[in-house]
Amino acid sequence: MGRDLYLTEPVFREQIDHCCTLLQPHLQRDLRDLLYPDAHAAEAATEQLQQTAMTQPALFVIEYALARLWMSWGISPQAMVGHSIGEYVAACLAGVFSLEDALALVALRGRMMQSMPTGDMVAVSFSAEALQPLVPPELSIAVINGPTTCVVAGEATAMEAFRQELTRKEINYQQLHTSHAFHSPMMQPLVEPFTDRVQQIPLNAPQIPYLSNVSGTWITPEEATDPGYWARHMRQTVRFADNIAQLLQDPAQILLEVGPGRTLSTLVNLHPQRNRDQVVLTSVRHPQEEQPDLAFLLSTLGRLWLAGATIDWTAFSAHERRYRVPLPTYPFERRRYWIGTPRHGTTSSTTARRSLSIINELDQEDEPQLASTTNGTAIMSPRNWKEEQIAAVWQKFLGLSHIGIDQNFFDLGGSSFTAGQLVVELSQVLQTNIALQAFLKGPTIAELAERIDVTEPADTVTASAQTGPSVHALIKIKPGDDTLAPIFLVHPIDGHVFFYQDLADSLNTNHPIYAFQSPALAEEHEPLEQIEAIAQQYLVALQSIQSEGPYRIGGTSFGGLVAFEMARQLRTAQQAVDLLFLIDTPATNQPIVPLQDDADILAFIGNHLLSLNGNAVSAHELRPLPTDEQITYLLQHMQNGSDQTRTRTQLQQLMRVIQSHQTAMLNYQPQPYAGRIIFFRAQETRNEEVQTRPEHFWLDIATGGMEVNPIPGDHFTMNQHPQVQRIADYLEHHLKHMELIVK
Repeated sequence: MGRDLYLTEPVFREQIDHCCTLLQPHLQRDLRDLLYPDAHAAEAATEQLQQTAMTQPALFVIEYALARLWMSWGISPQAMVGHSIGEYVAACLAGVFSLEDALALVALRGRMMQSMPTGDMVAVSFSAEALQPLVPPELSIAVINGPTTCVVAGEATAMEAFRQELTRKEINYQQLHTSHAFHSPMMQPLVEPFTDRVQQIPLNAPQIPYLSNVSGTWITPEEATDPGYWARHMRQTVRFADNIAQLLQDPAQILLEVGPGRTLSTLVNLHPQRNRDQVVLTSVRHPQEEQPDLAFLLSTLGRLWLAGATIDWTAFSAHERRYRVPLPTYPFERRRYWIGTPRHGTTSSTTARRSLSIINELDQEDEPQLASTTNGTAIMSPRNWKEEQIAAVWQKFLGLSHIGIDQNFFDLGGSSFTAGQLVVELSQVLQTNIALQAFLKGPTIAELAERIDVTEPADTVTASAQTGPSVHALIKIKPGDDTLAPIFLVHPIDGHVFFYQDLADSLNTNHPIYAFQSPALAEEHEPLEQIEAIAQQYLVALQSIQSEGPYRIGGTSFGGLVAFEMARQLRTAQQAVDLLFLIDTPATNQPIVPLQDDADILAFIGNHLLSLNGNAVSAHELRPLPTDEQITYLLQHMQNGSDQTRTRTQLQQLMRVIQSHQTAMLNYQPQPYAGRIIFFRAQETRNEEVQTRPEHFWLDIATGGMEVNPIPGDHFTMNQHPQVQRIADYLEHHLKHMELIVK
């Protein structure tokens, strides 16, 4: 929620303070106690912020304060769009109602919604048109976020029957963690009393254009000044996909998300109408990004300037105190590294090429460090051997001919589908063990090069020498104290390690964390079809890092089976295993996610590994096509930046890996295990036809005892923030207990 900005930016702090003062009579408390609590009150504040009556005012206040900060720097909107409560911020900035009245309405809206009976909301990967006939009268489509991304809301009993119907039709869905069914029939009783309240305040025609969630197009003066509109707004569907489509009609617009997060930017980036050249920026860092809020905001300010936005630099520095300081003399090397100030208001690629050509004329004896991009900015080329090596691997994986050292891997079209393999290949090329976490925290060539301590080899051939499958199998995903026993995680059925990043980030421990990635993801290695053989292969890699026990091993789903077999083989070899944990690992004959044919496998890959252009896929739509056409269909829906030939080969190899792992799982017969097993079970189910208590399968096998811990979320979301923190807390408790025993 921008704590750093509150401490360092006077305008932001003034707006937060003013809003919270105005809200106190309506909330009966100071909202700042929840936004920026002391350490001892943080947990209670987080719990209270999850209440609708507090969530909605908090969102409004942060968005409004950020908007006013941008506007104080000369960044004023030509148009606006908000998502649900965000439309109130847009309307307030446009002058429809005063700040005092807006805050009063938002506080009332939150209280009224929280007072209603609880309900359910489900995100569904289906188009609104195709989904509408399936939605019963008790439910409604509450949100349309994309062409194939909707949210259905309503009463819990009706929702249960609806989820069963989605499962029967093989339509992907995800239960949302909300207390109430917003924008559904359950909000209908609030329409009349809320209309009466809005009638008591003055409403004005908007002075800045903004988009209506209700109509999906530009708000009209009649709508903005109609009290009934604001009541219907909390009952009717949020047509955000239509709002995005309106904005994307002008690719020259810069889209800036103003709020705590990047959800809206993600929806824009996934929209199929988005032009590659469209500039989409965010104001606040993701909670997992390790950089100050102010540094992130200033980076966005710089990118706005590069894109041609006009900045009021006098206002920007108004709160600073300037000094004249002596500087060292400069040798005047007559080399230029910049393209000069861009023409404000233009993002023409012709302008960028013209600026670049001037550099070449001035410095013909020097190779330029910049290359033009299609949106008129410039990208910096590699500056040394290390950056050249990293850039070459990135170009290979992303299918791009040139990548700037400051361009983000994921913005270029990278995904978990390629991240793990890319780290493996980089480790081989640079002959060093690169932690996946180092890559994720520095997903640009320049940042990653700074994090890697390696020098140019005398013989560059040795730098790309191949190693055996067991070395390929192991990736360090989080560094730590190498004198401590590592934690080893085994990949899920798709063979990738990226799935564990949230868990690794959540673990507050100095123990290094390694993950096994399937060597068969590389074309030169054939996938194994026996759990025992996979475990043997991974034990070779494990013991190259830790030669003797005690060992700490775990895995989710399929990875739990391999982790179990590794622990069993270690104990058979008289090696100690003091921690074995399985995360929702199913019975070997009853997988939680059925993958019965190519269509099932490709739908699983598309929805969980690939970056798709807003289009989730279902096995039902793929199954009528031949396998090769199914792959083509998936490729056509992938985000930009992918080498189609290479990606097709990767998809085919990944299908073989999943098929082999499925075979290995079905053929595996676990033997009794005398050690203790820690089991984490998902509290929610994705498929009503599959058993929801997989730990029952392991009770007879775990002869040394078993501890079962229920975790919020389903088979997938339990491994993601914030649910995964519960798993991390349990593991930290066990690690501390083991350390006490050792002492």
